Amino acid sequence: MKEGVLLISMPFADASFPSLALSQLKAILREKAGICCDLLYLNMAFRNFTGRSEIYDRVNAYTLFGEWPFGEDLFGADWAESDRGGISFMERIRPLGLENPEPARSDLRVMRSCAGPFLDKWMAAIPWDRYGVIGFTSVYFQQVASLALARRIKKAYPEKIIAFGGANCNEATDKALLKLFPFIDWIFCGQADCSFPKAVLSWCKHPSNIPEKIQGVSYRDHGAVMTQGSGESESLDRLPVPDFEDFKAGLETWAPDIQSPMIPIELSRGCWWGRRSQCIFCGVNHNMLFFRSKSPERALDEIRTVVGRYGIQKIYITDSILKTGYFKTLLPACCLTRRDEVTDRKRIAESNASRPERAVHRKGGAPAADFSR
Repeated sequence: MKEGVLLISMPFADASFPSLALSQLKAILREKAGICCDLLYLNMAFRNFTGRSEIYDRVNAYTLFGEWPFGEDLFGADWAESDRGGISFMERIRPLGLENPEPARSDLRVMRSCAGPFLDKWMAAIPWDRYGVIGFTSVYFQQVASLALARRIKKAYPEKIIAFGGANCNEATDKALLKLFPFIDWIFCGQADCSFPKAVLSWCKHPSNIPEKIQGVSYRDHGAVMTQGSGESESLDRLPVPDFEDFKAGLETWAPDIQSPMIPIELSRGCWWGRRSQCIFCGVNHNMLFFRSKSPERALDEIRTVVGRYGIQKIYITDSILKTGYFKTLLPACCLTRRDEVTDRKRIAESNASRPERAVHRKGGAPAADFSR
């Protein structure tokens, strides 16, 4: 393949941990599909670019308000001066828990003033000739920043494939994004472990190929939006260990001030409890409830591999719920793991765990857990 894949994580993703999805996709593309792939943490780069990392971290904590700073670049100056785009919108709404919105207004102004120059810098700095497909992960408040950069890329390099995936692209949002933003070519709904490599390989064979008959990919065909359901995954044990090398390099280059970086570990997907009785507050859609997990042996090996390879001692488990069988396998094994090897395995697990199981969970290295019945 003459041109590789560039995966990008945009602001305002938390800079203290990597994107598990992009790290997993990079490993799959390289190890299983033989495709060159780079991962760029522009969220960390932007945090550094502003010169005010503490403001970036605060805006990250202002739930959804991180969508505002890049809005001017995406929607234009008229929008930025409108009632919706101006800072006056904070007279009506404000970050949760803030009685005085003025500090938040100031933070957002600083971030907006940096957004355009930041995009200018990276449009000039990235060697675009190396990449044929540029993929964005969009979770929570990464959407507007990702769209802003994607629009610029497509304008400058119309032959590039722009792909989106992540929680902000599930359900009906895939159709809306393709209709509203013509610079997006592909959207991946659900899991992309299988669908993304298939789409890229098909495009490699011939750039005019459209990703038809690939489950989980939405695209346009002669202007019509085509959807193909939600993507699925193969056995979790067959997935390669995620590649977090770019995150480690990003910490050294852009965020050496982060004292407690974390590495995410995925042991399972879906929710066995939700299949029986879905919690009323659950945000997991019905297509994602099917529960599957890694074997205890693979799970423990991955934990040890990641900690040993990247030297980051703090990990967290991304699972929606803990597999009950782990109470007799993985967690007792973790109890025997050196405490300086893995110092934190904090995870909220919602289940009907028994008192002895809770004790095993705590002994296995989870200092805080909520076992809701």
